[in-house]
Amino acid sequence: MLGFSRGAAVGAVLLTLALLPTRVSGQNVYESDDAGTVNMITPGGSVSPIGVAGFAILGLEFPRGLAFNSTSTLFVADEGSDTIDEVSSGGNVSIFASGLNGPTGLAFNATGTLFVANNGNGTISEVTPDGSVSTFASGLHSPTGLAFNSTGTLFVANAGSSNTISEFTPDGIVSTFASGFSFPVGLAFNSTGTLFVANVLAGSISEVTPGGIVSTFAASLGSPYGLAFNTTGTLFVANNSGGTIDEVTPGGSVSTFIPSGAGLAPEFLTFQTTVPEPADAAAALGLAALAAGWWRKSPQRLRLP
Repeated sequence: MLGFSRGAAVGAVLLTLALLPTRVSGQNVYESDDAGTVNMITPGGSVSPIGVAGFAILGLEFPRGLAFNSTSTLFVADEGSDTIDEVSSGGNVSIFASGLNGPTGLAFNATGTLFVANNGNGTISEVTPDGSVSTFASGLHSPTGLAFNSTGTLFVANAGSSNTISEFTPDGIVSTFASGFSFPVGLAFNSTGTLFVANVLAGSISEVTPGGIVSTFAASLGSPYGLAFNTTGTLFVANNSGGTIDEVTPGGSVSTFIPSGAGLAPEFLTFQTTVPEPADAAAALGLAALAAGWWRKSPQRLRLP
């Protein structure tokens, strides 16, 4: 794993995003930010700190990855305390699992097991619904973004020295799916099973066919990290350095959903939803939990510039 110092010339940064459909009536998007906050964004683009609608995220140190389960409970990767917290619909926060190591990306499989990317020690943990933690995989290179495809295969962005995307079968058998990325973080599948990858350092989005063929989908972005699709096939992108959230049409046209004037430095996002998880034939939602971070504890963790 690499250890980048703050202010490094390469501008190494981590960010992840777990996003479910955006332009759906009544849905709000929840965003974790470089400022150590979690904000709520309405479908119309209004941004407000959580707490104005029954939510109150309190007692978190460095909230990163976000994901809702099927019962609308919000789960938060707290990199500062090495825990996964759960937040009830009324805003009550409690520790769901502890003993992680730089938890970043989060993703649920079809059976409700939560998978966690541990950037600190290069592992993937799995957490049962009762909070029991075990190691699913190890030996990765600064794992960040996670995403399941429609068959239950887990894809992992290795933002460290390998710059690859790994794939894991449900039994834990690993192989390299694609390589040649530029600090890959965000992952999201569209409805046809094509994987989209955020290249932070290149400022681009790659698309990867099910056969592993890589091409450029969009470029000239502002350090894109988190990715997710809505139900109409529009890709949403968190631009951390630009402080914006963009939307990209299936044809690659980019427009701004949240402008820089909103004062965000977006990392992770997720939409509250009750639709099935991607591994349960809902890959169009692109459930992904991506990692980003302001790594403060270990020199092995990637640090924001």
